[in-house]
Formats: sequence, structure tokens, C-alpha cells
Amino acid sequence: MARFELSITADYAPSWGVWEGIREVIQNGLDSRDMGYPLTVEHKNGALHVTNEGCVLDTSVWLLGKSSKRFNDSQRGQHGDGLKVGTLALVRAGVEVKIFNGDEIWTPVLEESKDYAGETVLAVKTRKRRTRKRRADYWGDRPESDFTVTVKISKADWRDLQDRFLDLTRIPASDKAHTYRGTVLLDPKMIGRVYSKGIYVCTNPDLQYGYDFVSLELDRDRRMVSNWDLQWEIAYVMSELCKEGAEGSDLWIQRIYETLSKDNAIDFDKIGSSSSNETIHNAMAATFASTHGEKAVPVANDEEATKVSFYGLRGVVVPQAMGKVLAKTFGDLDEILSKAIDASGSYVNLPDMDPQERVNWRKAINLCEFADIADRDYLHNRVRCYEYSAPDAPLGTHHNGEERINRCLLGNLRKLVSVIVHELAHNAGRDGTLEHRQSEEAMFEAVMGVLLDMAGTDWLLD
Repeated sequence: MARFELSITADYAPSWGVWEGIREVIQNGLDSRDMGYPLTVEHKNGALHVTNEGCVLDTSVWLLGKSSKRFNDSQRGQHGDGLKVGTLALVRAGVEVKIFNGDEIWTPVLEESKDYAGETVLAVKTRKRRTRKRRADYWGDRPESDFTVTVKISKADWRDLQDRFLDLTRIPASDKAHTYRGTVLLDPKMIGRVYSKGIYVCTNPDLQYGYDFVSLELDRDRRMVSNWDLQWEIAYVMSELCKEGAEGSDLWIQRIYETLSKDNAIDFDKIGSSSSNETIHNAMAATFASTHGEKAVPVANDEEATKVSFYGLRGVVVPQAMGKVLAKTFGDLDEILSKAIDASGSYVNLPDMDPQERVNWRKAINLCEFADIADRDYLHNRVRCYEYSAPDAPLGTHHNGEERINRCLLGNLRKLVSVIVHELAHNAGRDGTLEHRQSEEAMFEAVMGVLLDMAGTDWLLD
């Protein structure tokens, strides 16, 4: 019997056990199936048999790091160590493993190394398979052109592990929702389970559903890199399910809305963080409005609900996850109040002003025109007086290409001119920016120049 050693010590990947070993064996079988070698997985004669028909490998598969799948994203294995490390984990756990490869039998064992100073390493004993079956043999010792890995575990142990492989589990189509990024698993037994390309990764009891992802980032031990990645993948999947025209989109919109309405909706924590989920944002806003009425707005607490009530709105307290999603459409609290203020009044035209208000308004607009700080047509048609009915209304706003000036300023010419200049400067930049400040200073300088020219200078000499 021939024998060769691998440069893998017995304590390599110490966290791997029977599950990880079985996982790698079946993962390799599934990848080979996808490459055209039919797969059968069955438990018989006290062992699990994983067979790919017509597949024969050479001994180079035992080289650490060798893989034909590393640059193939459709394959489940990528690192090239699955067969080696999985086999090590099984043998180390005391599980008997035999591999039938064409006309050879490979038997992995742990033995003291002849080449590495007596260290215990993974070794593989090889022998030819018999050409004629001369006696009963549990391992089915007969020549084949297939590749079969046999793992001696009980039927009960295999039954406990089988549903960790979706390809080997019967799930009704009605309990699955497919997208190109992954599948949502609706079977109650799958709640909280996370799979990658059909193979179990972990269980998160806080999730509302189970998931099987196409491109979830995993480390070498097939563990998730972070919950952040998980939640982003869920967001992509849900966005696809809610797209207009997608089968069952209305049902998924309602499901997501109900889940977001709960405090523990960690599945959808990232849906509100990206503009790429506009489909869901709009659908959630429409559902919120139809549920609570057109005057309803989302708020974080009772204090905010009281605040928006002063503006004729009805605040509905929502969980944080729902608030993030609805904010994409409604805006944050400041934006909600700003919109309410803008909608809470009406324009005031010259004939509707009091005589003194009319005089001050005409003086202010004409002064800005003489100072040439804005186009004449803009000053007379886009700078508008506005009477707000809401409390805490701003003195002026730069809104939809026009300047709204609060009517309360019409009794104070100095303040009126100052606010008009400030709002006109917003055409250069927002509050606090260098561009806005420089524009505002230049405009005030122009206005002051006009006033000095009109006043003359003799009186300044007295």
C-alpha cells in the first residue's frame, strides 16, 4: 500500500469539526455537479456516500492551496483547501473516511510524519481497487469511474445535518421567493437561518426570515465577515421583490411595512440607508400615508408628535428602522417642519399690503435694483412677500427658485432689506459657506454705495 504525507499538522484549523468536514465534502460534490458530474448523496450501510459520476481526480488535489474554482464566482468553494481541511477535521474527530477515486482507494489518516521530525500530520494511504469482488466489503470495493467520498456517521447524525444543504432539502416553491441576489426562505423552520449558495452559514434568531444569498462575503471558515454585509444583501433582495411588476410585489411591500413597524426589524436595518432602494422607500411612504392619512408624518417620539401638531400635522411614532426608510421621502423633522411652514401661508401682493407696508416693499426692491445685485425681472417677480400662518416661521426662505420674505418684516425697512440681501446671496451658496458670505458682503457693499450716492456728503462734514 502506497502512502503520501500532506504538510498539514493534526491541529490545523482547530475550530473545525464533523459539521465543517461534512460541509466541505458536500460542497465539493455540489461544485462538481455544476461542472457536469451528476451528484448523488445518500446514507446507506452506516455511512454517508457522496458520489460524482464520471469524475476522476489526480493526487494533486491534495496540494494545499490548489483549486480549479478560485476565480469562478459561481462555485461554492474558492480557497482550494476544502477537501484537505474537511478531511482532516473528520479524521481528527475520529470519523472514518474513505475516498473511491476511479480505480484507487484513498484512506486519510493521522500519523507521525517520516519527513517532518515525527510531527503528526494528515497522510493518505492509497491502493488499487480490486478488479473482481472476492468477498463482502462494507465499502463496496469494486472498480468505478466515479469519485465517491464515504463518511462513517450515523443516519441520525446525517438527518440532523441534511437541511443545512438546500439542494438536498425539499422546500415547496410557495415557501421561497427568488431574486438574482438571493432567496428569501419563508418556511417557519428556516426563520433566522442564513445560507450562502445553498449551504448553511449561521442562525440569527433576530431575523424575521431565512435567506440564501448568491454573493454573501464569507471568510475561509465560511463565517460572515459582518452583519453589515448581511443587512445590505437583505436590502438588495427586498428591493428586487418590491419592484413594480415583480410577482407578489404588493404582498412583499405589506410584509416589509409590517416588519418595519416592529422594534426588532434588523432584517431591514439598511433599507433606509441607501438611495438605491428608492422602490421600497416610495412604497413604504405610500403605505404609511394610506394607513394614517395624508396629514400624517413619521416622528421618533411623543415630543416630536406634539411639535408637528402645531403645524396642522399628525405625528405617528415609528421605530427607528421605519423612520430611516420614511425619511427618504418625508425628510427629517427639520425638513418636515420646513415643508409645513412653506405650505402654511399665502403670497401677499402689493394691492393687499397696508400703505406703509407697500412703501417699504417698493423702497426695498427698488434699492436692490439700483444696486444691481440681481436681475430686475427676478427682483420684481421672484422675490415675493409671504404671510405665514404657522408659528416659528422663518424671516425668509430660498425656495424653489424664489425668495419668500415674511410679511412681518414690512414694518422695518432696514430688516427687510437685510433679509432680502441674505436670501439673494443663497443663489451663490447655502448658509455658512464661503460663497454665501462673500456674495452677501458684495451685495451689502453695492447697496451702501447707492445710499451714499443718494445722501451726498456735505452733511457728513458738520
